[in-house]
Amino acid sequence: MTSLIIKSNVEKIFTKKILFIVLIFALYAGYLKGLVYGLNITYWEFVIYVISDHYYFLYFLVVTYIFLLFHTFKQANELIQIRSRRYINYFMAQIVSLLVISTLYVLIHVLVVAIVGLGLSLENSFTDLVIDVNSFVVVEYKKYFSSPLIGSIIVSLYLIFGLTFLGATLLFLKQLFSTKTVIFSILSLYFFMLLSIRTDIDAAIPFIFLNNYIVLHHAFDVLENFYFLFILTEIVLIGIMCLLVQRYWSNEP
Repeated sequence: MTSLIIKSNVEKIFTKKILFIVLIFALYAGYLKGLVYGLNITYWEFVIYVISDHYYFLYFLVVTYIFLLFHTFKQANELIQIRSRRYINYFMAQIVSLLVISTLYVLIHVLVVAIVGLGLSLENSFTDLVIDVNSFVVVEYKKYFSSPLIGSIIVSLYLIFGLTFLGATLLFLKQLFSTKTVIFSILSLYFFMLLSIRTDIDAAIPFIFLNNYIVLHHAFDVLENFYFLFILTEIVLIGIMCLLVQRYWSNEP
């Protein structure tokens, strides 16, 4: 059953619409390359710089990701549900499919960056960059990672887990609440996420802001070396979602 759900959801997500997202990201990555070209930045520093750009990821990637998932889960696959002995198995299989979708979604972006970054020095080490608005993130990661390649891998994994958690939240809300309530909830979460970017409000209560679960350097800003607590929180909350769905799945939203 899980393989059927994964195949069905992946086919719904990765259609020709993805080409538009790839094109937008490629153009934006090219724009960012122009901004940092004079900083003598290396290839792997460029990769970690682009995949950490919170403006693109929070203003565009997250929005398109939510839109694609909302469209995909709009109509449940009743045949697959019937084949599942318990609805909770179906729900958990959907979460696994979200992990696969998030992984592919992030890997596509990493591939685009890898292509756009060609021509830069392939040295896998952090260079002494002048700290400014364009190099700040790379300099910040230098405190935590031994090389930009390792940093890029961890940043990508963190983004994958964050998007999976976001998708699981959307799926959970859709299961137990009406469409209007789901839309209102997602818009509210997104508003608070944007609010935390513009203010320091998430420093006091970091766990209620989605950006801290998606963008790694935001997690560093509020928890520093304890950023892994966001991942543990994701696991716990997804577990709670599964328990609630198991108990209340039959309730009509």
